[in-house]
Amino acid sequence: MPVNSTRQTDLEFEIVVSHYNEDLAWLKQHSADCCVYSKGGEKQAPELPITFTPLSNIGREGHTFLYHVVSHYENLAEITLFVQGRIDDHVDMTLTKMKAKALTTVPGQVTTYPFRELELFEHWEGIPWEKYPCWKRWSSMAMQKMSETPLELFQQYISENLGE
Repeated sequence: MPVNSTRQTDLEFEIVVSHYNEDLAWLKQHSADCCVYSKGGEKQAPELPITFTPLSNIGREGHTFLYHVVSHYENLAEITLFVQGRIDDHVDMTLTKMKAKALTTVPGQVTTYPFRELELFEHWEGIPWEKYPCWKRWSSMAMQKMSETPLELFQQYISENLGE
């Protein structure tokens, strides 16, 4: 299984995948554009001829995406599409459609898939999670509801850490 040891510096487009143990067959036709970070260990490494970088299993996909940005800050692709190892329970789009939409992104713009209220910040006093594709799976899990909304958490953090 290949491990990423060199990196092209003139990339126009790149797909960064946060992988654990998901089947990555859906990446096959886009493998040339992919940078896969696998947190599932050697036995869970992608079986496709995709270059991957093993990472410790910490921090979920946010850690993976931040790791990529920090590690390649000086040679990031012009457009980077960040995805989880399984997209069909998060996004109702094919990777081909996501790539086409990403390629229309202009400098300074962030494109999300699909466009949702979460990205607007106006719902941060209570995000309508039941509208999200993965809500059915999440709602069947034993979870404890937080006592604060995201807005309250940010206000508390800013107050405690920035003195505002």
